[in-house]
Amino acid sequence: YGCKITPRQTALVATQEFLATSRLRGRPWREQLRNTLGPQDIEVFGIDPRTHAGRVLVEADYRMKLVGMGLEKSIPEVPSYLERLQVTPDSQGVPMDVVRWWFTMDYDDIVADQDREVFSFGGTGVKVLSENELLDRMGNRIHTGKSKGPTAGFARDFTRHFEKLSGHYPIYQELKNLLVLGVGVW
Repeated sequence: YGCKITPRQTALVATQEFLATSRLRGRPWREQLRNTLGPQDIEVFGIDPRTHAGRVLVEADYRMKLVGMGLEKSIPEVPSYLERLQVTPDSQGVPMDVVRWWFTMDYDDIVADQDREVFSFGGTGVKVLSENELLDRMGNRIHTGKSKGPTAGFARDFTRHFEKLSGHYPIYQELKNLLVLGVGVW
């Protein structure tokens, strides 16, 4: 089970144009970027989206992406994607990739007793994966299967400091608990 929060194709085209032409900086730039990207489509799969578990999946993903883009407060150990960008007056501006981040389970070992009643989990439980997608002129997303630079750095640091972030955002701990419960279903 899981969820997707997906930007709309027409909004991606408009965002490309905004990034290529905008002279705004700082907060006005972030606000205009957010407005240009607009509403996004949410899909929950493998579980009823009306359940508490479905809502946890969506809220945890949504909050992680807000932290990633610097629209919600993080912790010093996990700077946002935008804070990681090296944009200089001579550079071409903000990279035109589509940044993708998503949660996945992260257990090294799952050991059960013979009756499958008692489980032991080795590992952190949750990690964030990432990908830098490309866009064509029509706003179609092109999967690269690769993650680099600020995109990969955010995913790595979010995973590394997941427990501390969970102290600030309890929804992340709820997500971890949900993933642990999901193991028992297998």
